Amino acid sequence: MLISSMIIPTLTRLFNLNNLLSFSLLLLAVSTLFSTYLNQVYYLAIPRFLMGFACGVIVVVGESWISDNVSDNYKGTLMGLYTSVFTGCQLLGPLLISIVGIISLIPATLLSLFSLVCIVLILINPSASLSQRAETNQEVRYPALPLIMSAPCLMMGVFCFSFFDAATLSMFPLYGLSLGIHEKITITLITVIFLGDAIFQVPIGWLADKTNHQRMHIICGVVFIFSLLALPLTVNSLFLWVDVIIMGAFGGGIYTLSLVRAGKKYSGQTLITINSLFGIIWSIGSLMGPLMTGISMDIFNEKGFIIVLVLVGLMFIFSHLIPKKPV
Repeated sequence: MLISSMIIPTLTRLFNLNNLLSFSLLLLAVSTLFSTYLNQVYYLAIPRFLMGFACGVIVVVGESWISDNVSDNYKGTLMGLYTSVFTGCQLLGPLLISIVGIISLIPATLLSLFSLVCIVLILINPSASLSQRAETNQEVRYPALPLIMSAPCLMMGVFCFSFFDAATLSMFPLYGLSLGIHEKITITLITVIFLGDAIFQVPIGWLADKTNHQRMHIICGVVFIFSLLALPLTVNSLFLWVDVIIMGAFGGGIYTLSLVRAGKKYSGQTLITINSLFGIIWSIGSLMGPLMTGISMDIFNEKGFIIVLVLVGLMFIFSHLIPKKPV
């Protein structure tokens, strides 16, 4: 996904976006099916790489299409719906595997079938407006650094959530065990965190549409930080479950509103490039999250989990003070 995010702006200038999206969906379907028939790690590398590459293209192009074609009056609500569905599917994947088993072909078959259905939908109703926008901007080049400096708070928002997402999945079980929480409860808490993310993105997006996107974005960061600080205080109480739901909801809101504000500020090829940068930053945050959280927990014990995530949240909030440079 990291590599595809780097070259998507070039791909979208060379190819019609409908064809690019259809090819990526077909590549995802084929590579997923092939990976089910391979049991050697070094043979799995190629189909897994192709799956990640295809997913990177699908995510960036899909987010760009939604952001670019939705009215500003409903952008927060519909982007919230998108991120809710995205997170919901991430929760359904492990659930499906737990039901049918890890060696079953059902999950891979369903994913491939869904990909083919999406291709049919694109062929039936091609997104012409997306293609036209890309083609009218075909010769434009946008260097990465000026784009990053034109919206540092949005970049930091994506980094903050991807850091939190990866750190929670990898390090929260260790954090919970260090506080004396039972292993099964700790795993359930992780599910509840992302359930909060999936459920509350539409209300957060709707509220941002009705008020102010930037103000709501900052509020998400503030509530996210306070929910982290409250975490050790709510252990062994029912408030722990409420707290992790709030944490997931407003942590996810940081990412959702980064997409919303990018869609309001940019369009066409510029928006595709911005979303490609989001993909790169997401990959960096996902890599750094477990690493930096692990180092912090080595130094500060279980408190290190809270410390590093609060610092990242503060970086997001204070990134709004960085002067924005025009592209």
